[in-house]
Amino acid sequence: MRLALIFGVMGLLLTLLSLMARWFRQLFSPLAPRVRWIAGISAGAITTFLALWSFSLAAAQPDVRDILVGTNYERTRVSISVDQTVAYQLYVLQSPDRVVIDLPSV
Repeated sequence: MRLALIFGVMGLLLTLLSLMARWFRQLFSPLAPRVRWIAGISAGAITTFLALWSFSLAAAQPDVRDILVGTNYERTRVSISVDQTVAYQLYVLQSPDRVVIDLPSV
């Protein structure tokens, strides 16, 4: 789902950039080549910034790195390794007895 969201955002950004490029071409076509070159460099810089920004948002999502389960005579220990600090909720349910760990941002 996250990958689909990334590609959707990237598609929207590319569409907007295409429309902006057409508008820049119409706006700067009568001007000198240097001004058109500067406008092209600016549009390229904006495109690069938006692409890097969207990828950094995708990379900012926390990921589960490891889940360890250990048992000792009367106890069971569950260790979940996450690459960032995350909020969690812990529920203890009955019939049958179980523990639910909710990590909403993962």
